[in-house]
Amino acid sequence: MNKKTLLSALPSLILLIIALFTGKSAMDSKQLADDLAAKLSAGSEAPAAVIASGNQVEVVYRDRVVSRYLPAEGSVKLNTVEYQKALSALDSLLKMREGAIETGHTETPVANGAEVPGLIAPPAAITTSIDSLKAIVYDPIGSGLLTIKTWGLCLRPQIGGGWSGQLSPYLGLKVAFWNRAGIVLGTTSHQAGIGVSYRLDRWIKPLRNTEGMILYGIPFRKDNGGLYAGLAVNL
Repeated sequence: MNKKTLLSALPSLILLIIALFTGKSAMDSKQLADDLAAKLSAGSEAPAAVIASGNQVEVVYRDRVVSRYLPAEGSVKLNTVEYQKALSALDSLLKMREGAIETGHTETPVANGAEVPGLIAPPAAITTSIDSLKAIVYDPIGSGLLTIKTWGLCLRPQIGGGWSGQLSPYLGLKVAFWNRAGIVLGTTSHQAGIGVSYRLDRWIKPLRNTEGMILYGIPFRKDNGGLYAGLAVNL
């Protein structure tokens, strides 16, 4: 490698080192955790909190923790309106069932095929409704009220460096993601093309913002084409 090539790659390498262990998060983790923890409090079987930290989302129960990987390009969203409705309905039905058991009501008189207002519904019907609401409240991910987006389109700038016969800086754009994998468009000092990337925090936890990358490009000169492999840091 000649001195001129080394000097041209030096700025990118310096930026790569600076950004290696850092990166812009796609969410305010503390705000999200505080917000969701205040809303997920519906008894011992329901989640006590949802914590988003780094590239991880944890749904915390009394006896277990459900963890999901969250790409920096992803997002977490809780449908608070529907969740609060389910909480209120579940609480009302639990009290209604308790009242029905205490007073001995097991049947509901009907008038013209409709339940008489103000009377207690049959415990069996209450139990069925309670089970349906528990499935929503106790499993917000499965019910779709807590959405963890782990794939989609994005426009995230990248810098890096790599090798295609010689060391070359890289400048690109991540355009799609699926968990740790991604599709990138980029250019080096010798070629421009499309490739795939994979986030390295699967094996090295601190490198949550760094991706291994393989790019196949169209050469600027005939002798510079082919595969390019290297590291990319998301900005």
